[in-house]
Amino acid sequence: DGPGAVPFPGGLQLPGDGLSWVGDNHAKGISPRPGAITVHASPRLSDALWVAPDDEVVARMLAASRDWLGAPIISAKVNRWAYSRPCGTINREGLLHLRTPPLALAGDAFVAPRIEGAVLSGLRAAKGVVQALGAP
Repeated sequence: DGPGAVPFPGGLQLPGDGLSWVGDNHAKGISPRPGAITVHASPRLSDALWVAPDDEVVARMLAASRDWLGAPIISAKVNRWAYSRPCGTINREGLLHLRTPPLALAGDAFVAPRIEGAVLSGLRAAKGVVQALGAP
């Protein structure tokens, strides 16, 4: 029911077992009005709440995110993503098999379990395939 309290630039990565991310959608430029906050549970909390009813998930998430909400809550929605993070990562940019045809494995399980890791891995895979095919 008003602006959030997430500091500039509008998103926080949070270490620990509770929340992993809090974002102010207006500050990030994806919501036209102040007051839309996105909260992500950590992998551990997500596992603990996976089969919990939505009202229990909302209560736990609101309690954990109280410092960043900034205003009373009008409504809340729960989304569950079964494969939002890899269970483990491989500390390399990807795997390339440079025979014919070439095969590349890439994604957020390589480098780092974030979008940045997926992008770096995908770029490395694309470069390797292009080189294997002899393309300019």
